[in-house]
Amino acid sequence: MVASEEGQTLTYRHWHQALRILLTGQGLQGFRQTALIKHFGDVDEDELVGYLELLLKEEKVQKFKYKQHIYWRATTNILDDP
Repeated sequence: MVASEEGQTLTYRHWHQALRILLTGQGLQGFRQTALIKHFGDVDEDELVGYLELLLKEEKVQKFKYKQHIYWRATTNILDDP
């Protein structure tokens, strides 16, 4: 069975919202990129990282490296959009 375009869009929006909620809930600590990829296992890794990079350009998340791991955390700007 193939999902309709409307169903795919809904799923797409769902994981975007879930990612925003997850990052917001984590606070200053943020999440390791590998943990986010594992958590959203059904989402293509490149698509997930691409969306995070988009949020970075919009200053809604911060990206930083600590001990050779990439971390992502939300900024207060992530609360501006629904």
